[in-house]
Amino acid sequence: MPESDAIKFERKRIRKFEKEMALRAWSKEKDELAKGWIDDEAKQKARKLKQGAIYLCKLGENIGSEMNTDEGGLRPVLVVSNDTINNTADNVAIVPLSKQLKYYLNRKKQKMPRYNSHYFLFKKHYPFLNYDSAVKCEEIRSVSKIRIDRKLGNVEPKVLQKILTCINWVTTGKK
Repeated sequence: MPESDAIKFERKRIRKFEKEMALRAWSKEKDELAKGWIDDEAKQKARKLKQGAIYLCKLGENIGSEMNTDEGGLRPVLVVSNDTINNTADNVAIVPLSKQLKYYLNRKKQKMPRYNSHYFLFKKHYPFLNYDSAVKCEEIRSVSKIRIDRKLGNVEPKVLQKILTCINWVTTGKK
């Protein structure tokens, strides 16, 4: 039985209210992050984050299908900016990880990313991750170092190169 217009309207009203509350909560948290940056700017700028390292990060509450912070306030992210930028800039380029793997099975029954912009990191190879994860290269963004929390671990250089190839595909359409 299809939903009535009244039920659809009510569902949208509830979603809007929930989003408004989440954005208000994030605004308060963002205020605290900004004050923390001002209080400790030199220390934050001096942080030596590493390309190819996975950290927990406060992405906050975002709009539409942009990636939000995960449950618990933090989401794993991979730092993809080069170490010269990471050692000198206030911000770093990251790509978020998601536990939702969109895949197909190849002939060997292995899970393969459905999208060229995704790269899979499996927990059996990366025990510091809580889940098998998709690196979502289409979600690349710059974040302030103050948003970066603790380091979880690193990906191998050859895996990092494959992820950078996915990012190249996102920006140029070429692998």
